Amino acid sequence: MPEYLVDKHEAEELRRPDIRKDETEIKYVSMFRRRATKGQCFNQPYLGCREFAAAFRLVDPETEPTSWSDEFKTQELGFGEPRDLGWMLYDLQYTDPTNPKPLFFRAQLHNGAINTDRSQLEVRG
Repeated sequence: MPEYLVDKHEAEELRRPDIRKDETEIKYVSMFRRRATKGQCFNQPYLGCREFAAAFRLVDPETEPTSWSDEFKTQELGFGEPRDLGWMLYDLQYTDPTNPKPLFFRAQLHNGAINTDRSQLEVRG
């Protein structure tokens, strides 16, 4: 790494091998599993905007199958037929920084997924 990209304080820490002995991948994996098992998180995950908080849970692949049967998808989640979800917030347009304008798209649920590819959507401001 070029010297001009290294912060002087970071360089001092990198020279001290004793400073990061406990920083291992196993440490962070166990922290994640412990928190996810309890439903805890450092920051609440969200879907695009903080107003759309996401609920989550840790799935154990040994006890729960990771793929759903087609029968379950159709009956429980209504994946069998497309659904119109109405207009949803797509993005904020900052052409004028003092007055951001919201952009909306017509959300369609197909087989449990919402397509957000702008080239295939009608986006209105």
